[in-house]
Amino acid sequence: MRHKTRCTIAMIMALLLAASVSAGPASAAISISSTFQSSLDKTLAAADGTMSSKISSQYKDFASLQQEDARWDASIKAIHYQNEEAESLLRKQIKLIDAAKIDKLELQVKQTRERNKKLLDLYASLNRQIAASRSIGTKEMTSMLRSQAEALKPAVQLARQDIRNKEDALKAAKANAARMMKKIRAALDETDPLVIRIKAERSSTDIPKKSLAAEWKKAGNAVKKRDAAATLASLTTSVSLTRQIIEQKRKIHTLETKIAAVIQQAKSQLPAS
Repeated sequence: MRHKTRCTIAMIMALLLAASVSAGPASAAISISSTFQSSLDKTLAAADGTMSSKISSQYKDFASLQQEDARWDASIKAIHYQNEEAESLLRKQIKLIDAAKIDKLELQVKQTRERNKKLLDLYASLNRQIAASRSIGTKEMTSMLRSQAEALKPAVQLARQDIRNKEDALKAAKANAARMMKKIRAALDETDPLVIRIKAERSSTDIPKKSLAAEWKKAGNAVKKRDAAATLASLTTSVSLTRQIIEQKRKIHTLETKIAAVIQQAKSQLPAS
């Protein structure tokens, strides 16, 4: 029976070691030393059957929880990075909303201005000459220049209207793009309170994590003294503390999932390309 218990504990220790290696920096996973394991084996050998069974049961729970803790860390890390990448990409896409359309309209404005430049320059020059001829020229000169200007006037009006139409279209496109950008960014801003809650949940894990580290130190001292009762007490407390930590991580994972949903909802508002 004692041999079987020691084998069980050895396997549990192996599980704990695996959990410790796979967990990230934020994990509550405990590093188990060979010295601790050796002392535990001796503590179990000295304990009666009932106490040995209780200690083994607590270790089994503890090992399982340590693995679960590591899995939560990995899952949280994965979804957090996915959210960061998705948000970063979306913010880049927001800046490009209607960019091709606006570039096209800007080119049309430029081309329309260039196409009508000679006409508008000529009309402006004639009007300057008319003004000058009134003071230094003759009535015949002024009349001739005015006639030339009047002949150009319809074309000039059409040219100016064409330019205004192109400029108005460009202005409207920019305003529409700005509205869409603002709307999608406002949708993304809904992640802000979720991020604040995640920070709060992470802070909430600090106390049980510190308590767990202290409790595990007590467990180490207990097994060195072959104190089965103290070992069991520390293990029981360690299990409880790890459950608290895992519960906080479940909440963090839920919040990260909500952030992913907010980003997806914001992304769905991008105009079709």
